[in-house]
Amino acid sequence: MGARMLRRDGDAVGIPNSFTIYDEADRLAALRNAMRAEGLDEKRVTPSRVGHAISRAKNELIDARDYQARADGTFEGHVARAYWAYERELDAASALDFDDLLLRTVVLLRDVEPIREYYQTRFRHLFVDEYQDTNHAQYEMVKLLAGHHRNVTVVGDDDQCLVAGTMVTMADGSTRPIEAIRPGDMVMSGFGSGEFRAARVTDRRCRVTDEIVSITTRTRRTITSTPNHTHFASHHLGTTPQLYFTYLMNRKGVGYRLGTTQVHTNGQAKPVVGYRQRSLQERADALWIVSTHASENEARAEEYILSLQYQIPTIPFVPRLGRSTNGLVHDPRYIKRVFDAVDGQAGARRLLAERGLSFDHPHHRPRSRNSSRRRVVLTLCGDRRGATPMHRIGMGGNDAVGRKALEGIGLSIRPSKRDSRSWRFETSRKSFSELLGIVESVRTVFDVELVMQAGLAGDGTDGKQSRHASLEFRPAASVSPGMVMVDHNGAYDVVETVERRAHHQPVYDIDVEWTHNFIANGLVTHNSVYGFRGADVRNILAFERDYPDARTVTLEQNYRSSQPILDIAHAVIRNNPERAAKQLWTELRGGEPVRLISVYDEREEAAAVSNEVENLIGREGVSLGECAVLYRTNAQSRAFEEAFLRRGIPYQLVGGVRFYDRREVKDVLAYLRLCVNPRDAVSFARVVNTPRRKIGDRTVADLEKLARRKGLAPLEAARRLDEDPDSPLGAAAMTALQNFAALMDRLAAEANRVPLPVLAERVLDQTGYRAMLQDGSPENEERWNNVMELLGLAGEYADVPPPEGLQQFLENVALVSDVDSVDDSAQGVMLITLHQVKGLEFSAVFIAGMEEGLLPHQRAMEEGDAGIAEERRLAYVGITRARRHLYLLHAFRRHLFGAPQLAQASRFLAEIPRELIEVARRAAGPLVDDARAPGAVRRAVQTRAVQANPVLIAPQRYTEGMRVGHQRYGEGTVLKSTMTRAGEELVIKFDEHGVKIFAVSDAVLWPVTG
Repeated sequence: MGARMLRRDGDAVGIPNSFTIYDEADRLAALRNAMRAEGLDEKRVTPSRVGHAISRAKNELIDARDYQARADGTFEGHVARAYWAYERELDAASALDFDDLLLRTVVLLRDVEPIREYYQTRFRHLFVDEYQDTNHAQYEMVKLLAGHHRNVTVVGDDDQCLVAGTMVTMADGSTRPIEAIRPGDMVMSGFGSGEFRAARVTDRRCRVTDEIVSITTRTRRTITSTPNHTHFASHHLGTTPQLYFTYLMNRKGVGYRLGTTQVHTNGQAKPVVGYRQRSLQERADALWIVSTHASENEARAEEYILSLQYQIPTIPFVPRLGRSTNGLVHDPRYIKRVFDAVDGQAGARRLLAERGLSFDHPHHRPRSRNSSRRRVVLTLCGDRRGATPMHRIGMGGNDAVGRKALEGIGLSIRPSKRDSRSWRFETSRKSFSELLGIVESVRTVFDVELVMQAGLAGDGTDGKQSRHASLEFRPAASVSPGMVMVDHNGAYDVVETVERRAHHQPVYDIDVEWTHNFIANGLVTHNSVYGFRGADVRNILAFERDYPDARTVTLEQNYRSSQPILDIAHAVIRNNPERAAKQLWTELRGGEPVRLISVYDEREEAAAVSNEVENLIGREGVSLGECAVLYRTNAQSRAFEEAFLRRGIPYQLVGGVRFYDRREVKDVLAYLRLCVNPRDAVSFARVVNTPRRKIGDRTVADLEKLARRKGLAPLEAARRLDEDPDSPLGAAAMTALQNFAALMDRLAAEANRVPLPVLAERVLDQTGYRAMLQDGSPENEERWNNVMELLGLAGEYADVPPPEGLQQFLENVALVSDVDSVDDSAQGVMLITLHQVKGLEFSAVFIAGMEEGLLPHQRAMEEGDAGIAEERRLAYVGITRARRHLYLLHAFRRHLFGAPQLAQASRFLAEIPRELIEVARRAAGPLVDDARAPGAVRRAVQTRAVQANPVLIAPQRYTEGMRVGHQRYGEGTVLKSTMTRAGEELVIKFDEHGVKIFAVSDAVLWPVTG
C-alpha cells in the first residue's frame, strides 16, 4: 500500500515515481558500499548489525538526522555515519528499501495536507490484524489514514496475563480462579497506603502463551504469569535481606560496564541500596541487575565471567578518588581509551536478551539532574486525600526552557521551594489513562523517561504508608530475588525465587475499574492493561486515548469445523497442563465422523491417502484444492509426492521445495551419480565445492575449458592436471582439484564393493557433508532430516548387489523426480507442515505420522512437559484446519534417521475417547482397534508377515560360516541363519563387537570375500 501511495504522490516529498524497491540483497550491497565510503571496518561492525539498527530506527520514524542527534556510544556513532551514507546511496540510485515504504509514506501523509485529506476521505474503514505486532510507523500510518472517518478495527492479543488456576481474592474475602471471573464481579483491590476495598471488574481477556515466569516469595506464595505481565516490585531497605548484585550499567556518550554491589552500602550516614548509590557515583543513566548472589565472591566471579563472555569492561566511568593517583581507574585518559576501543553496546544487548531482560526497562534510572535527562513519575493510588483513589503525576527541573515548554502545552508549573529557580509540575487524577495522556502531551515537547510506581503498601498493621513504600511497575521477567511485593494485608513479602520456563497454556487478565490492581494468590498485581514491549506500549496507550469509544469483542465461536472435529480437538488440547475447561462450539451440527487409519509403513500411508483422495473426489465431489495432507517434518512429504506422481494426482507443496528438488537431496544424488558415472559434468559442477574446498567458480570454469580442449570429462581432467605443464590453474587450485578427484576415485571403488546404504553413509562421511549439516542450526537440522529420508529410501536397495543397487536406485529416482508434466499452477492436493498451516482451512484434512517421535517429535519429548504441550498445540492446530472430513494416520513401521524402525502410535490418539473416532477397516492394512494397546505394534507386524505374500520375501542369502560386513560393527562370521515369516534372521559373531542378532530386511550387510 505504501509503495502504491509513493508511486502516485511521492514526488510531493522528493521521491520520483520510477523509484526502485531494493530487496534484502540489494539493501545489503548498498549498505556495504556506504560503509566502505565511510571507512568502517566490516569485521568490527558487520553490515547485518548496522542494517538491523537502521531498520529499527526507520520503524520508529527516526531518520538519519535524528539518529545522529541521538547516537550514544561508539556503535551508534558508527551506525549514524553509515545511515547517512546509506541514504545517499539510495538517493543516488532512486531506490527505497522496504522500511522506507512505511517511513516515507508516513512522512508524505504527515507533511502534505492535501494528500493526507485525499486518502483520509478514501479510506472509510481500516482493519489491522495482529495488532500486538505493529510497530510505531505502522501505528502512525493507521492513525493518519483514520483521521477523518475514525472507523478502525484492530484484532490482537494482550500480552500480559496470569495462568489459569490463579486464585483472585473477591470483595467478600473468598477466592475464585481467574478464568471464572466475569465483568461486573467485585474483587478486592488496593486503594493506596495499605487499604483494600471492593472494585468492579470491567473486562476479562484470555490468550495462549508459550512462556511463563513463576515468582515465589518468602511466605511460599507463588504467582505465575507471562514474562511481560506487570507486577509491583522493588528493593526496600529494612526488608530486603543483605544480598550481592552483579549489574550492567550504561552512561550515554561513554558506554556500558559491569560491576558488583550489595543491598546495604556500608560507611554511609544513612544506608541506601548499593546500586542506587553506585549509579549516582558513576553518573549513570540506567542500570540492570543481571544476577543476585548470597556472597560477594559469587557476584564478583559472575562479573568477570560475563565481562569475558560479552566483552563488556568492568572499569568505572568516573575516575576513582583516593590517595592513589597513578592507577588505571584514576586516569580519565585511559578510561576513555578503554571505552572507545570496545563496542560494549553489542555485548550489553546480547547479555540482556539472553537473560530475558528488557533493554527498555532497566531496574534503576537515577533521578533527573538537569535538562539532559528528564523524568516523569506516575504513581498509582498515590494520592489519598479522599475516599476515591487518585493517581499522581510529577515532574521537576531547574531550567527555564523546560518550564516554558510545559507551560506552553497548558500545564501549571510551580516553584519547588520558595525563592528557588527549580520548578515542579504535579497533579492528581481519578483516571490513570488521563495521566498517561498528559505524558504523551509532554513527549510532544521533549523526550522524557516514564517511571511508573504504585503506592499500595502500608506497614501491615495500621495502614500508614512509609516514605519508601512505592514499588515500581516491573515486568515479571525483571523481578529478581530480594525484591519485595505487597501482600493481601498491605505488608511486604520478599521474593525468593524467579523461574522462567517454556510452557504453552492459556492465560487470563482482568481490568479493574479505577484502581487497576487486584490480589492474585495473595499478592497484589497490576491488571496489565498496558504492554511492556517498547513501541507496542505507545501504540496501546495511544489507541486507548485516540479511540476512547472503542469496543472490545471476544471471539469464541468456531465457524470452520463440524462438531465431531471440534470434539476431537477439545479431547486433545484439554490435556495441556493448567488449561481452562473451555470448549469451542459451532452451529454446524452433525458432520462426518473422524477416521483413524492404521497402516504398516509410510509407503502404505501414502497409498491410503491417495485412495481416500480419489474417493472424496468421486464420491463427495470434493475438489483437489480442498484436500490437504499435514505432517510434522518436511522429510515426510517424499512418500506422498511419489504416490501422487505415480497415480497422476496433482499436488502442491506449500511453503517448500519438492523433495527431489531440495538442495541437500540433489547434492547427495550428485555424489552418487558421480560414483557410477565419472563423466557426469553437471554432477561434478554441483559438488566439486560442496562442502567448500576452496575451489571457486573461476577455477571450475578454467578446468572446464581445459577439459573441453582435451576432450575429457571435468573429473578426468582434474585427475590428470599434473600431465599439463601449461595449465592455467594455480598450485593451490590444482591441489584442491586433485584431492577431490582422489576422493571420488575412492568412493567409485567403494560403489563396486559395498551395498548402496553403506556407500551413501561413506559419501556423507568422507566428503564432509555430514559434518557440514550437523552444525546444530535449525536450518541444517531440517536439511539433515531430508538426507536421512533419502538414506531410508536407499536402504530398500540393501539386498541388491553392488553396483546394480546404486544404478537401480538412481534410475528409479530419476523416474519419480521427473515432474516436467506437473503443472505447478494447477489445482492440487496441498502438502504442508503443521507449522505452516495455521490460518488455512480445507474440506478434507489428513494428518500423517501420528506416532511417538514424530508427533510428538522426539526433540519435544526430550524437553519434557513443555515440549509435549507445544506438540499437542500443533496437533490441535492441524485438527481444526478441517471443515468436514478429518483423517488421522499412523504407521507401525517407519524409516527414521535412515533406517526402518518400529513406531508406536502417538499419545495424542490415546487421548481421544473411543466413541469420538471411527477406526477404518482396510483390507490391505493391519486390523488394530487400539493402536496404543500393549503389543499393538508387534501384532501389526506379525499380521503383515502372515498375509498372503504381503511383500516378496527375499530368499535365504547367508549360510553358517560366511564372512559378512556391517557399517557399524565391521566384519564377522555368520553363526546361524533362520528363515521366518518375516524373512531371514542371522546370528553373527563380529570380530570386535561380539555376537549380534539381525533381521536381514532391517540390516545393511554384505558378503566379504577374500
